[in-house]
Amino acid sequence: MTTQLSSLEAQLTALQTEACEAIAQVASLDDLEQLRIKYLGKKGSLSQVLGSMGKLSAAERPRIGALANDVKEALQTSLEQKKAALALQESEARFRAMFDSAAIGIGIMGLDRKLTDANPALCKIFDRTRDELIGLNAAEVTYPDDNLESTKIFAEVATGQRDSFESDRRYIRRNGEIFWAHVTMSSVRGSDGKPLYLVGMVIDIDEQKRLQEHIRESEARFRAMFDSAAIGIGMMDLNRHVIRGNLQARGLLGYTDE
Repeated sequence: MTTQLSSLEAQLTALQTEACEAIAQVASLDDLEQLRIKYLGKKGSLSQVLGSMGKLSAAERPRIGALANDVKEALQTSLEQKKAALALQESEARFRAMFDSAAIGIGIMGLDRKLTDANPALCKIFDRTRDELIGLNAAEVTYPDDNLESTKIFAEVATGQRDSFESDRRYIRRNGEIFWAHVTMSSVRGSDGKPLYLVGMVIDIDEQKRLQEHIRESEARFRAMFDSAAIGIGMMDLNRHVIRGNLQARGLLGYTDE
C-alpha cells in the first residue's frame, strides 16, 4: 500500500466521522442543506479528496472509489435520517404552538378514553390544571345522563368503525357545575390504518344553550298568553296580511285556523 493510498483512506474515514458528527448536531433544515453542500456538493470535501485520486496507480483507484462510494452513501443516509427527524420536530413545534395558543379546548385522548394532553383553553373550560386532566377518564367529567351515548360513540371511533363525530353534550367542572359543550372528536391512524389516539376539540356553548332555553321559555309564555287571552289578538305582516290570530280573534271574525 502506497503512502498516497493510505493518506486518502485516512482522509475519507476522517471525513465520514466529521460529517456524521456535524449532521447529528445540526438544528435546522437550512443548516442541514449547508452541510450537504459542504461535504457532498460539487466543490465539497468529498470531491476535493477524490481530486487526489489521479496520483494513485490504476490498481489503487478502484479501492478508493469503493471507499468513497461507501462514505457518500453513509453521509446521504445520515442526511436523510436527520432531515426526517428535523421535519418531524418542526411539525411537532407547529402543532404545539397551535395547540397551546388555540382559543378552543383541545385534548389528546388514548384509546382507553384517558386524556394524555390538554391545552390551556381546555384546562380553563373544565377549571382544572393540565396535571389534573392528564390521566383522567372522560367518563369522570361527562354528565352521567350523556355518558352512555358518549361511551358508545367513542368506542366506534377508537375501534376504527368511524373516523370522527361531533355533538353537544354536558360536562362537569371541578366545582360540580354542569355545562354544555360542543365536541368534535377525530381519530389519528397509524400507517397500518388502525387508530393510534384521538384528538378532541371542545367549545363551551353553555351561555348559548342557556340563551336558547330562555328564548324557548319566552316563546312558550307568549304562546300561552296569546292563545288563552280573553280578548281577540291578531298579528299582521307589513302588507297588512293576517298571519296569526288567537282563538278569541278567530271567533269574533268567524275564521277558522286555516
